[in-house]
Amino acid sequence: MSVKPTAKTVLVVDDHTFVKAFYTMALKPYNLNLVFAYDGQEAVDRARDTSPDLILMDINLPRMDGTEAARLIRNDPALKDVWIIAVSGRSPEEYGGKSAGFTQCLKKPITVEQLRSAISQYLKLE
Repeated sequence: MSVKPTAKTVLVVDDHTFVKAFYTMALKPYNLNLVFAYDGQEAVDRARDTSPDLILMDINLPRMDGTEAARLIRNDPALKDVWIIAVSGRSPEEYGGKSAGFTQCLKKPITVEQLRSAISQYLKLE
């Protein structure tokens, strides 16, 4: 009997329902465990609760922006090595990009192919 590997967990942080639906549709073939957060504070809380393998983080969020959330996540010893991909309509220079703790930065609008390529690179998906 073969044992199915545990699904990787991806934390999706965005305050727009249609963006969450896009991620759900685009990532469905990978059988990922998607966890959603609406704002930066919720992202930090969910990251601490779920220990995701990767985080897709919008920058322009209510309550706490994605840059501050990424900083708090990076300062948590249990989460300091998680991959965090910034997905924003703003340029990386505007929010700090990699120097702000993001592993990679994708500029909106992104395509399904761009999203899948970025995720696959870090999670070693086929």
